[in-house]
Amino acid sequence: MALPEPVHLFTRADLERVIEAGDLEAMARRTAAVLDTRVYLPDAFSHASSEETIRVSWLRKSSAHDGLAMWLAAEWQAGEGQVVGAEGLGCGATRASVFTRYLRSAAFRPIGEDEFNTRLQASASDLRDSLFLPPLAGFVGALLMQEIDRDLIVSLLAEYRDGWLHFYWDSTA
Repeated sequence: MALPEPVHLFTRADLERVIEAGDLEAMARRTAAVLDTRVYLPDAFSHASSEETIRVSWLRKSSAHDGLAMWLAAEWQAGEGQVVGAEGLGCGATRASVFTRYLRSAAFRPIGEDEFNTRLQASASDLRDSLFLPPLAGFVGALLMQEIDRDLIVSLLAEYRDGWLHFYWDSTA
């Protein structure tokens, strides 16, 4: 199987520059305000006891936002109302510090369209209804950011000619 062509959606170094500049939360909140998102809660799955959640977010391309801003916003939304990745951090952890640590743990692994679609379909296989995906055209590339083997989370970001798609799945079971 051929490896996917390297795609420069953004890199770990790009993320670190945003963190070091102190712009992380502001960028995430600003872009989250313009994301389109569809959420599937546990009762949307065949077995609600599996405690699965899916969040599909998308953003049309514009000069105001890039792939990194889109990913930050989608992950920020996924963590609304909870402190993502808080286990082992202690009681004094702030949402911003936990969020930064979670982002820094991302794999940043380029994947091709076939792997992106396979992971998306596998994560959504227990939905009662079909997974809604926005009509984006011209796959450019994708990054696997978090994967189930490690985290009970799947976080994928794909770039298309006309926008970005973020797919987030988790289970608290």
